[in-house]
Amino acid sequence: MTTPKTNVTVLGLGIMGRGIAASLLRAGIPTSVWNRNPSRSMPLAADGAQVATDVTGAAQHAHVAITMVTDADAVLDVADKQGMLKALPPHAIWVQMSTIGVDGFDRVAELAKRERPDVMLVDAPVTGSRQAAESGSLTIFASGPDDARTPLAPVFAAIGRRTIWFGAAGLGTRIKLVNNTLIAFTVQGMG
Repeated sequence: MTTPKTNVTVLGLGIMGRGIAASLLRAGIPTSVWNRNPSRSMPLAADGAQVATDVTGAAQHAHVAITMVTDADAVLDVADKQGMLKALPPHAIWVQMSTIGVDGFDRVAELAKRERPDVMLVDAPVTGSRQAAESGSLTIFASGPDDARTPLAPVFAAIGRRTIWFGAAGLGTRIKLVNNTLIAFTVQGMG
C-alpha cells in the first residue's frame, strides 16, 4: 500500500512532464526527475526534486516510474536502451503517460512483459493543457492491473483532477485517441 513516502520518478520533463513533477512535489510526494537535457531539471531541484544524471539513477529507488516523453520510440529507448526497466525495484509500477498510440503501447507492453513481468504496467495517457499539468488538474485515462489502483491513488490525485479507469492496460490509450478525435471534430464543427 502506498504511503506519502512512495518514491516517484518522472522521466521526461517537457511541457507535461515538468508540470507533473511540480504537482507531485507540491503534494509532498518524494520525486526524482530525469531529462535528456539536464538543464530542464534544475528548476525542479530548487523545489525539492532529486535530480538524476541518468535513467537508471532515477529509476533504481522508484516505487512508481512515470514516462512522459515524445513518442513510442523515446519510451522504448528510456525503458530498454537506457535501462529503466532493469533498474526498477521488484514489483514497481510503470505508469506510461506519453501519448504513443495503440501500436506504440503494444510495443511497450510486449517489452515490459518480456523483460520485467513483476513490474505492473499502467497505461495512463492524460488530457489537458500546460496549465492543467502545472496546476495538477489533468484528466487521466488509466488502464492496468487492479492492484495498481490503490498505490497510484495519491500520485494521480496530485497530478489530476479526474482519473477514469478503463480496465486492462492499453484501453487508456484507445480512449485517449477517441477523446482526441472528438475534440478534433468539435473544433472543426465550431470552425
